[in-house]
Amino acid sequence: MTRQEAFDKAARHLLSTGKKSADGISCTYSGSGCAIRPFIPDGEDPKKWDGYGSIMDIIISNPKRAPDFIKADIGFFQDLQNTHDNCNDGRDFLPKFIDRMRYLATKYDLNTEVLDT
Repeated sequence: MTRQEAFDKAARHLLSTGKKSADGISCTYSGSGCAIRPFIPDGEDPKKWDGYGSIMDIIISNPKRAPDFIKADIGFFQDLQNTHDNCNDGRDFLPKFIDRMRYLATKYDLNTEVLDT
């Protein structure tokens, strides 16, 4: 999976939910799902990912759980996860998420058309 494909997939997912996935204390992979949720392998229960922390924490504690393409470009996927995790809950989430995604696109030289739909 290319960075552009991952960027577009995460953006589509979070634009469709329009909200932060959190349990009141921390971000979650379950529920509406964070920016990494679309990359959880089919058949895998996202609730089993909750409680591990970041995608890096998952790779360290259970390397077989994360897909190889994430492990191969962990810096990008950490940045992608942070576009979600570092935004506030509530109605400010979506505009801030889009701003963070535009910044990420600039950093990695990605197209932002998906954010304009």
